[in-house]
Amino acid sequence: MLVESGRIRNTPSPLPPHFFVPLALLAWGGLVSLSGGCRPEPPSPAVGRLPALEALGTAPGNAIVAQGQLKPAAGILPITAPSGDRVEALQVDVGERVEAGAVLGRLASQKADELELAIAETKLREGRQQLAAEQEVARARLKVATIAREQAELQVAQAREQQRRAAAEGGRFALLQQRITIAQNKLQQLRTAAADPTAGQLVSESSLQEQQLTVDEAVEALQTARDETEAKIEAAQLAVDGAQQEIRTADLAITAAEAAAGLDSLEKQIELLQLQVDAVQLKSPIAGTVLSIDIHAGEPTTGMPIMRLASTREMVCLAEVHIAELPRLAIGAPATISSPAFDGTLRGRVQAISPLIGSPTLPDPNPKSAIS
Repeated sequence: MLVESGRIRNTPSPLPPHFFVPLALLAWGGLVSLSGGCRPEPPSPAVGRLPALEALGTAPGNAIVAQGQLKPAAGILPITAPSGDRVEALQVDVGERVEAGAVLGRLASQKADELELAIAETKLREGRQQLAAEQEVARARLKVATIAREQAELQVAQAREQQRRAAAEGGRFALLQQRITIAQNKLQQLRTAAADPTAGQLVSESSLQEQQLTVDEAVEALQTARDETEAKIEAAQLAVDGAQQEIRTADLAITAAEAAAGLDSLEKQIELLQLQVDAVQLKSPIAGTVLSIDIHAGEPTTGMPIMRLASTREMVCLAEVHIAELPRLAIGAPATISSPAFDGTLRGRVQAISPLIGSPTLPDPNPKSAIS
């Protein structure tokens, strides 16, 4: 058994906090932590028979005897809730042992907060589903536009290749140009013959007109072939530009769908609602024992503690010693505790002395003592 600064560890059974017990501080200078306060008169050396004295074999005159109070080493933790709410149910009783994070009860506002959180989570799921669907459609459009651009680029390449072949030697343009040259030469021959007085009667005006028409048709055929080739290139290029624009539109649709979904704000809202739900949940922050229940189911919350918890695995003993005994006190001195609340005595050493001095806070166990 160890008593440190009045700390009692691994007691056989947890002692109730605020239990007032006679505390025997034995040997020269023995003392546990002072909670402050002294009695107006020093204690009489003629101390009666105490189990603590017998445990150390110390004579009454060599001991400092004082009252002490056992408290949880970590203090008593109040479980509170904001005022204006109502306790809907409690799930623990006084004296019940609870683990950290255990549910202690419910507040009336918790159901509404949980419902609001569930609605926000549903909106978030629906928003994510809608966003996924819109982005899937936009990605499909993007894929189609990408394929269309590739096809249009291929058409541009093919049209340019056709133009190159047509313009090359022996190509369509060259053949049409040769036809023009032949028609023009024949026309020139007819005009020369028509101007000759001896052969002029053999060439009629209609023959000249027909040959001129042949020349014009050959020129028109060449120009048409060139125009058709250019038109194919331009049309294919326009298809490329249109597909590229469709790709940009699909990309923007993906980004716009994500921005319009507002999922970031919904996620932040859910975080806030989760904090609100956690704030109204009555959960135990520590592993300990329920010491008291101050507000019961059905009663409104006022900001005061609903219940109080404490870990009684490690207790602190605070003793009140008269100021006249201070010269005899020393940290590290042996100390024992005895009380009708438990069998035997608890042993340890003094670890701290409080600098606070004031009026005694514990009741005098002697009913005949003077009331001060």
